[in-house]
Amino acid sequence: MRAPRMVLAGGLALSIVALLLVMVQPAAAIPAWTRKYGMDCSSCHAAGFKLNRFGQDFLRSGHQLANWEEKQDIGGHLSVAQKSRFNWSQTMVDGAVKPGSKVNSFEQHALSLYMGGPLQEEWSYFAELYWHENSGSTSGSSDLNDYGRSKLADAYVHYVHHEAEAKYTSVRFGQFSPFLLHLHGVGARLSQDRAYVVNSGTVGDNPYKPFMRQYGLEVSQYVQGFTATAAIMNGTGAKLFNRVDNDLKKDVYGTFDYSIDDFGSMLGVYGYSGHYPLSVDAPKTYVGYDDFNQLGVLGNFTRKQGALVGALFTGVNKFSLTNEVAAPADTANTAVDRKSMGYYAEVQLYMLHPRVQPYVRWDFWDPNTDVDDNEVLGPMVGVSWRALDNGRLVAQYSALKTKKGSSTLDETKQAVTFELNFMF
Repeated sequence: MRAPRMVLAGGLALSIVALLLVMVQPAAAIPAWTRKYGMDCSSCHAAGFKLNRFGQDFLRSGHQLANWEEKQDIGGHLSVAQKSRFNWSQTMVDGAVKPGSKVNSFEQHALSLYMGGPLQEEWSYFAELYWHENSGSTSGSSDLNDYGRSKLADAYVHYVHHEAEAKYTSVRFGQFSPFLLHLHGVGARLSQDRAYVVNSGTVGDNPYKPFMRQYGLEVSQYVQGFTATAAIMNGTGAKLFNRVDNDLKKDVYGTFDYSIDDFGSMLGVYGYSGHYPLSVDAPKTYVGYDDFNQLGVLGNFTRKQGALVGALFTGVNKFSLTNEVAAPADTANTAVDRKSMGYYAEVQLYMLHPRVQPYVRWDFWDPNTDVDDNEVLGPMVGVSWRALDNGRLVAQYSALKTKKGSSTLDETKQAVTFELNFMF
């Protein structure tokens, strides 16, 4: 137990150094747009990363302002980002370290390109391309032969028609995720890791999770702080390369939210209905599709002193197991109706120093509410220090317990991450 305590103490020491040495500077964001519009990053961001209401509107309106000048200035459209990390982790089982679970590694995590902004009146675009991202694998092949990968994240064309100053219609076409999720921990955030229920909460062999980027078409209507969105997607289930959707089944999602104040406080709902072809992946185990849906309630309450951010998700997955798997002595396939539930709650503090923001989060995920002792849960604590004008250092500790049921001992993964990232 001494090692994680020592590393955590190092993170706390860094935050103290930040308090003593850092001078008050503008917040960090995507510098390309600060260059284009000549505005300070704090116009859109609180604490350097979380979007306020002006930033939320800027995101949803295609990263353009009403009075922008139509000129093709590459410096106002491109930014480059880099992330370097040190990772330490181990998995504890019954008070002892699980054999082979220890990690102690430096990592060049990512080098990426952000592109975006107006193309012409009412038209804009956005793309995020990873030239390199650490895949987390330690064996096998990869496109870079060092267990890294190149990856296209978001890439879409965006049409926005303003009917009035506080009323506009938005259409996106390409690869993307819902804006509502982006504003609640998928995109701009203090923590290095996304919440478990958003980033890792899957059910069975269906790889769907709220954080995923897919090909599709989205239409939104914004009126006086209210936003309603509907989209039709390929429904690829977060695969790295999108599945060819030749069976004509599509997934759909919808969101509805309200921006409460200028600090960025917001409350919204998210609904997803999908069809994942389990039988294509594992024909000996499954019959047909997993017809599933998920409902989420997301919100944040933000002030100058800090923010409360959280979400609750519930879902239902319906699929059929082959009789060989479910009931070998029977001839009928077995239908499964599985319910899931998860949430996260995070407290962020901004009042200690303009450049130092600690945060605490609790994660919870239950992939099958009808079964006891299968949950994933635990705390995370960290601090974000904007050590650079356009970058930051994050020190983070988490302890996620995975319950294994009465017949198997529970496992707790303790992890410490130090990440230095910058963007210019």
